[in-house]
Amino acid sequence: MRRRDFLQASTALSTGMWMGSSIFSAPPDSAIKADLSDWRSLFPRLKTDVYLNAARGTPLSAFSEEATQAYMDLWKFGGADGRSEVFRDTMASIRAEFAGLVHVDETEIALVSCTKEGEQNVLDSVRPWDGGGHVVTNMYHFSGSLHNYEGHRRQGREVRIIWSDDWDLEVERVLEAIDDSTRLVCVTLVSNFNGRVEDVKVIAAKAHRHGALVFADIIQAVGIVPVNLRELDVDFASCSCYKWLYGPHGVGFFYVRKGLQGNEMLDRLFPGNSRQQVPPWTEDAAGEKLSFSMPEDARRYEPGHHSYIGYASVLAGIRFLRGAGIEEVQEYSLGLSRLLRELIDEDRYPSISPTEMVSPIVTFEKGHLDITPALMREKLVISVSEKTFRVSPTIYNTEDDVRLLAATLNGV
Repeated sequence: MRRRDFLQASTALSTGMWMGSSIFSAPPDSAIKADLSDWRSLFPRLKTDVYLNAARGTPLSAFSEEATQAYMDLWKFGGADGRSEVFRDTMASIRAEFAGLVHVDETEIALVSCTKEGEQNVLDSVRPWDGGGHVVTNMYHFSGSLHNYEGHRRQGREVRIIWSDDWDLEVERVLEAIDDSTRLVCVTLVSNFNGRVEDVKVIAAKAHRHGALVFADIIQAVGIVPVNLRELDVDFASCSCYKWLYGPHGVGFFYVRKGLQGNEMLDRLFPGNSRQQVPPWTEDAAGEKLSFSMPEDARRYEPGHHSYIGYASVLAGIRFLRGAGIEEVQEYSLGLSRLLRELIDEDRYPSISPTEMVSPIVTFEKGHLDITPALMREKLVISVSEKTFRVSPTIYNTEDDVRLLAATLNGV
């Protein structure tokens, strides 16, 4: 799909860019739409940088900034003159909006600070090492999570990390490691390293046959790749929001399958407030000394207060995506990544991403070439490591961005 065609097909955006309409509610059919002739107008950083690094984090958008400012005004001036609507709408809508993205029930979504908090909640509650059990994961799981599991392994707990001598890792290798003593399988749906997509559905089927539970890190999938957690049949999933959901750091989502809540997934924080039911608080001291009530859904795994300002920003991002259409965003972004693979000199920079791409994340080997000075001269922003570099374009990028990157790299 050409960028112009995509722009024309994606003008119905439910964001603050609707003139005369609040960003905190879906726009009426008669609303006057903003000028969307250039996606860059929604992302101010694109005025100075050629930013091709969405997998690292999307730059602050105009619609997320507007939502953030609305919450700051609420906190600064109080809730009069409609300012309290930002809080009411955010907390009433945010779980349902995210649940709609991943095709689960609102009651299965909790608010957490980051992806790893959701995963740690699972480890703390499921306690996979009790009774001689073990965890199965692989080399494409998030490096921060692998660091966590390596720490457990060094403390004597069994962790089966499946490795490969090259960039390919067949799902059969993971399946072979799952047996009757497996308690938990933790994988990443879309690799932040090279865009590889894990065959989570097949893994979940094998794990469940052996009585194990499955956690999926979905941070590099939600917002750019269609995700249906019900079809994938995972038990838990979590993600942060600063990548493809256009939010800030410090906010995320945690999915817990409904049938596991309060059972295999034990309560750990007991959120809520108690009332003292003894003198001097009350004259009628009958029954329990403290009142106690628990949320009956995934909110039972939330710590208490949230980053309301962060979720206001994310809500604007999700509504932006809902209007644009994730499949359309994915198709357009994939077109840019495929173009890069056509233009770049792959004899010098061989790609280590899957040939059949589902995610626009594309990674290349660079050996010992120092490409950073050339990138800085052209204000090109990508992720560069010791021997590889990663490019992740999305809707605010253009073919010109990709052509400039390819020409710059080919000229090093």
